[in-house]
Amino acid sequence: MPPTGASEAVDYFAALGLPKRYDLAETEIATAYRAKARETHPDRFAGGDAETIAAATRHSASVNDAYRTLIDPVARANYLLLACGGPGSDEVRDVPGNLLVEVMAWREEIDAANASGDAGALARHREAIGHKRGDALAAVADAAGMLDRAGDDDKRAMRIELNAIKYYDNLLEQLATDPLAGHETQTHG
Repeated sequence: MPPTGASEAVDYFAALGLPKRYDLAETEIATAYRAKARETHPDRFAGGDAETIAAATRHSASVNDAYRTLIDPVARANYLLLACGGPGSDEVRDVPGNLLVEVMAWREEIDAANASGDAGALARHREAIGHKRGDALAAVADAAGMLDRAGDDDKRAMRIELNAIKYYDNLLEQLATDPLAGHETQTHG
């Protein structure tokens, strides 16, 4: 039966019946989601009263929200950080070292490569930025694995890496549509 409390805070890990940890395989998350989605789908409660159907709809929406959050490693890390009392992106806006200078330089180089039709330069930027994003995600994964014993400084450092990933994602988004090829390309995994 679906939960009845509309104002209850939903624990996304509990909603999918998963342990509250970062290092979950996509297949583990997807399998848990499919099982919970079948179990909580509002159609299973179609013969019930209006309150039961409404509760089932809310529960099904929570399961869907949980899946969307937990299947994405960045969103999952962010969710865990906030759940452990870490700062949100609105509280800590810092990024690592010279990232902002690098981002400005990349934007200029990307614009120049687009203007000159240099597909090779665009591909090299995609690869370099993808590697930087991967390094930041690895740092986030390491930090997320230790959140249960992390202090405020550790949580802040994790937030800073998550903020960096946003910048890398924005750059990769800028590179997602290759004006030279006239189609979208893969941005990040």
